Amino acid sequence: MSKANTLSGEDRIHRIQVGASVTKWAILLCTLSVLFFWAEDGLSILFPTHPFFEDAASMDIGDRERSFAEMPLNQRLPLLALATVSYSLLAGITLSLFLVCLRFQAADFFSRRSWDSVFYSGVWFISFAVFNVAASPIATYVATLDYPENERSIDVAFSHHEIFALILGALLLLLGWVMREAALLAEENRQII
Repeated sequence: MSKANTLSGEDRIHRIQVGASVTKWAILLCTLSVLFFWAEDGLSILFPTHPFFEDAASMDIGDRERSFAEMPLNQRLPLLALATVSYSLLAGITLSLFLVCLRFQAADFFSRRSWDSVFYSGVWFISFAVFNVAASPIATYVATLDYPENERSIDVAFSHHEIFALILGALLLLLGWVMREAALLAEENRQII
């Protein structure tokens, strides 16, 4: 007999709560790193000539690289706005997963509110992926606005990051929806009895 089979229900719940607690703190660290990278990218867009940002102050446009220092400020500000929205969606992902872990840490496994949190995590993942795909051609066009009209570029990028976010988002959305409906049915059955 394995150890998992000999654990009592209370021990199993405690193990889940500990796992959720550890994951919650890891996600909190991820949220802080998202804020750090947003600040770094934002500052490198605003102050591309500062010695601290010289290496990171550029963006890829197709097979070329364009330095932010070559762009006027009125082109860099929309790029900052696009980066801010993208990082905000990423922070939304980490915070929604943080809320899921909080619910599981409180042993709230089967309530509608817990599965709403999982559902909305999926929504955040899908929103992040869709926004990044849509923002890529906008960003490349804005970055080449000061070029002559025949040299401007619109680059559509769809990477494995977006595919992963879409698949994971769809799975979380489906799982959250199904389990939310199951929780609602269980709630209705308890009220009938």
